[in-house]
Amino acid sequence: MIEFDNDTWLWIDRHSLDDVSRLRLSSSADALKSEAITQIECRRKNAKKLSETLAYKYFRFPSTLSAEQSTSDTLADFHASLVPDGSSVLDMTCGLGIDTFHIARKAKSVTACEMNSEIALTAQYNSRILQLNNVEIKCCDSIEYITHAQDNYDCIFIDPARRGIRGQRLFALSDCLPDVTTILSRLFTLAPKIIIKASPMLDITHTISELSCVKEIYAVGNTTECKEIVVVCERNYDSSPIISAVTINDKINDSYSFTRKQELDAIPILSNPEIGHILYEPYPAVMKAGPFKLLSIDTNTAKLDAHTHLYVSERRQKFPGRAHEIIDLFSFNKADIKRLSTDYSSYDISVRNFPLKAPELSKKLKQKSSGALRLFAVTLNGNQHVLIMTRPV
Repeated sequence: MIEFDNDTWLWIDRHSLDDVSRLRLSSSADALKSEAITQIECRRKNAKKLSETLAYKYFRFPSTLSAEQSTSDTLADFHASLVPDGSSVLDMTCGLGIDTFHIARKAKSVTACEMNSEIALTAQYNSRILQLNNVEIKCCDSIEYITHAQDNYDCIFIDPARRGIRGQRLFALSDCLPDVTTILSRLFTLAPKIIIKASPMLDITHTISELSCVKEIYAVGNTTECKEIVVVCERNYDSSPIISAVTINDKINDSYSFTRKQELDAIPILSNPEIGHILYEPYPAVMKAGPFKLLSIDTNTAKLDAHTHLYVSERRQKFPGRAHEIIDLFSFNKADIKRLSTDYSSYDISVRNFPLKAPELSKKLKQKSSGALRLFAVTLNGNQHVLIMTRPV
């Protein structure tokens, strides 16, 4: 890692808003300037994702790739919340170290493994910049480390690599590196609690079947997408896992928890939408977790159809999702489509359990986006296709 003096940091501040490509052209033969430009580029691209970390002026990025692959401060805070206070933690996949650093703020000690010597050196430097004296970075293969480890930990955190050697995306835990499914028994000899961060594409039911001692599964996201699946395994746990949908946003911190048995046993209320009703669209993490029947009971809402995961109520209810007021209803026939085109020219489209995809329906309706109104195209009663015009609550 190239050391920066005060003049270099002043240069970074002075050029923080400059065109990065032009800076690189003018400094291509200068290794120090090239590294400084990398810091400008990484700080700019991650200003929102790592706003808390970048409040520390001298924080360093080892490469643009490590910045791209790092977790956000928000998600790292969530991961840290799963770690017992005052515990000793092993982080098997350090990388840039954002999870390591957030966990260290509530743990007694954190040992973090990183194979790449440059990244490991930068992580150790950053731990000092962040004033975290309880972090030890080991430049090693984490599998080799746990094979010969003599120490015990209270918790192990692992974020397996989800890119193959050709750059392809990997989803199943058994395809990722390290393969948690083959080392879990060894991990349990070192720690009673294992926290696994995984792809949002992970199949929750399959994951429960391929791992042992799964105590909790979290689908975590914001109001627009599910970001990840987090699996918590606990030594000797043999009951049904609790599944939670966690939505984290600037103004929202929402959690909904259930078990598979509760969902299987639930008998939802079914109802058709009416003008004036409130229509609810579950957050992406809720959709991923899948409490589709149970939501109706727990939120005092009615489901539109067994396979249409939208909900309605006469009055506003507390619901883990977006709320919309129904202002108009249309059957999916020529007469109603003509009336829709006459009454509304601009709106956005969402499709739920409907024979056409959103782009196909948009083309058919000759619709223009508005950002204000939203049309939901849905199926009711198994075969009745309906268009629901809404505005946000």
